[in-house]
Amino acid sequence: MSDHVTGSSSDEKKNESSVDFLSVSNDVCVIKDCYKYKGVVLEDFVDKQSIQKIPYMEVYEDDTFIVSYPRTGTTWTEKILACLLEGVAVASTIDVEARFPFLDFTQPEHPDCPAYDGLQLAQTQARPRFIKSHLPASLLPDILSKGAKMIFIQRDPADTLVSHYHFYRNIVWIQYNGSLDAMLEAFLSDQHTYGGYFNWYRDWAKALEKYPGAKVHFLNYETMKADLEGEIEKLAGFIGKTVSSEEVKEMAQVSGFEHMKKNVDIPGVPNFIRSGKVGEGKQTLNAQQLQKIKEKTDELKSTAIALKMNNY
Repeated sequence: MSDHVTGSSSDEKKNESSVDFLSVSNDVCVIKDCYKYKGVVLEDFVDKQSIQKIPYMEVYEDDTFIVSYPRTGTTWTEKILACLLEGVAVASTIDVEARFPFLDFTQPEHPDCPAYDGLQLAQTQARPRFIKSHLPASLLPDILSKGAKMIFIQRDPADTLVSHYHFYRNIVWIQYNGSLDAMLEAFLSDQHTYGGYFNWYRDWAKALEKYPGAKVHFLNYETMKADLEGEIEKLAGFIGKTVSSEEVKEMAQVSGFEHMKKNVDIPGVPNFIRSGKVGEGKQTLNAQQLQKIKEKTDELKSTAIALKMNNY
């Protein structure tokens, strides 16, 4: 296999049509300022020019992609990776969003935040690159066929929904004031961010099933909560790092919930690290809401074996 594989030609990029972009009504999608691209609901921080270029970016065999649905443990995983790659002392000083470019995030300069272009950062980052994305497989390059590694994060859907609900209520530029029921209906369908939880995982299941021997490391939020040190050791092995038991203990301490809550500050998103509890969905949602999620989860599990969702 060659060292890297390029995407399609620039002519193909030019053939993207404006009909791929559709407006989204807030009567359907509960998060304001969204649009649809090729059938997937995206928030306006996903730049319309960048989203057309991302599928054609170069992917190298020594790349590692951190792939997750939002609010499933991405920032937590980045903190652990920073410790593994840079050491605990340095990890506490680096800009995580620069070290792990958020591929689908673009932001112009703002009084509260600096400008950010995730695609440009990814393209200029020194190799080996570690790149984060919340995009479904259909909107990314064909990572798995090109020999790159992927860290794939999973979390219980009910807990993920509750996390979304509080997250969007807290974001200063959104301040969601709708009902949990309304968000649930969007979350179950394709009308929520990144196409909705179940469509997002279904899309990735299809990609994973095509490449059963691909270099994929599954991270489960609940298992990380139960045995963080063990999961750090497994992740270290996947990315080719050797760590001592003492180093693992220190990494687990600085990436633990209480430490993260005190030290992670995202401009415009107060209380970004909020609860971190396993089982909050069952404590928060009513029986009817939980049954709707269970039906969708059972359907997904029966058709998407590659996801390893037996615990949900």
